[in-house]
Amino acid sequence: MIQFDQVSFQYKPNTPYVLNDINLTVSEGEWVSILGQNGSGKSTAAKLINGLLRPIEGRVLIDDTEITDETVYQVRRHVGMVFQNPENQFVGTTVLDDVAFGLENIGVPREEMIDRIDESLKQVGMLDYKNHEPTRLSGGQKQRVAIASVLAMKPKIIVFDEATSMLDPVGKKEIIETMQYLHKHYKLTVIMITHDLNEAAYSDHVITLHKGRVWLQGTPRNLFQYGEKLKEVGLEPTLVTKVYQSLKRESFHIKEEPIHFKELVDELWTLYLKT
Repeated sequence: MIQFDQVSFQYKPNTPYVLNDINLTVSEGEWVSILGQNGSGKSTAAKLINGLLRPIEGRVLIDDTEITDETVYQVRRHVGMVFQNPENQFVGTTVLDDVAFGLENIGVPREEMIDRIDESLKQVGMLDYKNHEPTRLSGGQKQRVAIASVLAMKPKIIVFDEATSMLDPVGKKEIIETMQYLHKHYKLTVIMITHDLNEAAYSDHVITLHKGRVWLQGTPRNLFQYGEKLKEVGLEPTLVTKVYQSLKRESFHIKEEPIHFKELVDELWTLYLKT
């Protein structure tokens, strides 16, 4: 579904490359997190996926179509973007107007538009708010409206670019649960740009960038096994990882490193039953 073929990018001539010779693939229906500290190139990669930026070298392909001047608008119909600040995506005076905006731009017939608006708002739990002003909603609600606006366009891919970074813990939980539901219900390909390993734990695969290069591609469990070494690439190990490492030093024999609190609790419960 997504392919980077020897992609390099710089913002200005004679400046360091932000991305340097990147090769990666994302299969249809996968949930992939692109991780890295600030300046690692992860948000640049997100913008390359939907043609907001173009590589200096190499190719970006979406569903086997290379992004070019001729194909970029066709590609963007298949790639939805949800940004860090949902207010930057609001254009309507009501939630309904906001979700309708993109559909009007691509000429969706009115009856179909009404169905799409109601369906997308329903799927993110915001149907009862369709006549509300977006600016009066909570942070999590605003982000769910932004997701509904993208979902109504029926994309094959949704890119979440640091979409939870401005939310409180409750809002983050709401958005992650919404993402999980949409990924499962619509079989969408999900790309999550983040520096938060707790969020990355929900992914099928992770791609970790460091100084514009791919540092690791694998499963969340592959990544978490690096423990404290993650700090070398600007990532903070999760509390679950820290607890696991402490238990390991105390000779607690946990079968497999947990990546969620539930897995940690299950492992500890198993150890307790054996004693």
